[in-house]
Amino acid sequence: MFHKEQISDAISRLLKLGLLGIDKEGRYFDVDENVNTASEIPNISIRKFHKQVISKALVALETQDLEQRDFSSNLFAIDLNDLDEMKKNIKCFRRNLTSKASKSEKKNALYALNIQFFRIDTKEGK
Repeated sequence: MFHKEQISDAISRLLKLGLLGIDKEGRYFDVDENVNTASEIPNISIRKFHKQVISKALVALETQDLEQRDFSSNLFAIDLNDLDEMKKNIKCFRRNLTSKASKSEKKNALYALNIQFFRIDTKEGK
């Protein structure tokens, strides 16, 4: 799926960013289990990452058993004055879930939590 050069480049970038380390035996380890990006700053790389994860979610929707995944959607009306508080609640949920996962002694699978919360009653791009 990935070429050796791509993997080598990715490892080099992670090492330079301080997100990956190498122990005395030459094994890689993650420096920080939780990496967050500034959600309010538009960035083409962040948007590209989100598109890739959404694409993987579409594949999982068609290929993974129900026991391995959880997909749900809710559509509801809101008061725009409550938007910031709702976004804070989503951030709190994400942090609580990743905190619980990071405390597990036995990690044997990699999962993606992908949450979209967006206005659906307007035309695209507005």
